[in-house]
Amino acid sequence: MNVQKIDLRLLRSFFVVSRTGNFVRASHSLSITQSALSQQMKELNRYFPEALFEKKGRQSYLTEFGKSLITRIEPLIDQIDETLLQTMHNSKALGGRLRIGATHTYLKKIGLPASLMLLQSNPNLKIDLREMTAQRLLIELQEGELDMAIFPEIIGTLDLEQKVLLEEQFAIIVIASLVGVWACKVCAENLDISDPGAIVWDEVVAFWLVLFMLSPASFSTQLMAFALFRFFDAAKPGPVAWADQLFKGFGWRGAFGILFDDFVAAFCTLLCFALWRAW
Repeated sequence: MNVQKIDLRLLRSFFVVSRTGNFVRASHSLSITQSALSQQMKELNRYFPEALFEKKGRQSYLTEFGKSLITRIEPLIDQIDETLLQTMHNSKALGGRLRIGATHTYLKKIGLPASLMLLQSNPNLKIDLREMTAQRLLIELQEGELDMAIFPEIIGTLDLEQKVLLEEQFAIIVIASLVGVWACKVCAENLDISDPGAIVWDEVVAFWLVLFMLSPASFSTQLMAFALFRFFDAAKPGPVAWADQLFKGFGWRGAFGILFDDFVAAFCTLLCFALWRAW
């Protein structure tokens, strides 16, 4: 066994598995997929004459050899972490070049604000921000053309360290829309009006979607978006008028129609911004 060839990353993953007690929590802690973590443990086990884990049902547990190994490497990992933290604390500001890639939305939402914060505390650091598609991000990251990439979601095929930077609100918008369909149905049936003017849930959820897609945005941009959305929603030009007449009546169909024309108005608003930015 050539211990000099053991990747420290494998030992650290093994350490986290022992600390958390199972592969699921360990993979979340390490921000990698469970399958990638399993591959790391198989690779680590090749360096030792005995198994590190044993299966009991669907769970994996440390063997006696694994427990013996973890008691030896645990103080070493702690010492390495302490040394690295002390070195970072004592070192001067970061320098060199950091290449960050992201899609258009996440470049504005995360990449640019994070870069500005880094540059404030590290004036010698040069940051290269690159805007590209998610598919291109994956290719350039694998080819070593990027040091960091901001994806819309966790990429399960990458055996790289991944971390969730923010939780999106889109799921909340979807839930609010589904609840809104039910609420519109109940309200319309009780008022005996197919599209009551008292219902504003549709406008709120639709404009929430606009703000979500445009964020981060300045107050003036949000105000402009609101004005555009209200124009499309009230004047109902072209496609909005078509959507307004498509689903009429009571029941689930009519309830969906109450929200549908507002979502078309939201789409028209976003289309105007997309054309403006492209121009």
